[in-house]
Amino acid sequence: MKLDKFRLIHSEMIEYYQRSEICIRELYSIACEYEGCEQVVDADWGDIFEVLDQLSLMTVNSKVIALEDMVLPHAEYMLQKRDYWLFECYLDIKIDKETQSITDINAIKNTVEDYGDISTVYELLRIARDKARTKLKAKQKRATAKASKKINND
Repeated sequence: MKLDKFRLIHSEMIEYYQRSEICIRELYSIACEYEGCEQVVDADWGDIFEVLDQLSLMTVNSKVIALEDMVLPHAEYMLQKRDYWLFECYLDIKIDKETQSITDINAIKNTVEDYGDISTVYELLRIARDKARTKLKAKQKRATAKASKKINND
């Protein structure tokens, strides 16, 4: 694999990690607002693994979040790998300076597999987040209509 191709895949993979983390934080915030509960962890600045743990607890009986059973554990596993791709991968990957290519077949295989995994996790999280947003907006609309009706009746 040419180094330029690796850098492109690596950059896209980091973007998927960032987007997945944002989706997890948004799902947690939406679930807290929909269920009417206090946020145990700061969704914006709290540790992503704490947010993920709280979200996992909430999805058991959630009326707003619909995730397949393995999405959150897989997301946690992928986020643990994130640090490798952010801080260590360029130290481990052997590059042929003459051809500007990565020569380690296992490194290429791991790159492609992790890219596929995190892109899939992101897509599942994005779909769940979008559905949760729709449910929350519908609930808010019903609450507004109910309040408006009550005001009109008084």
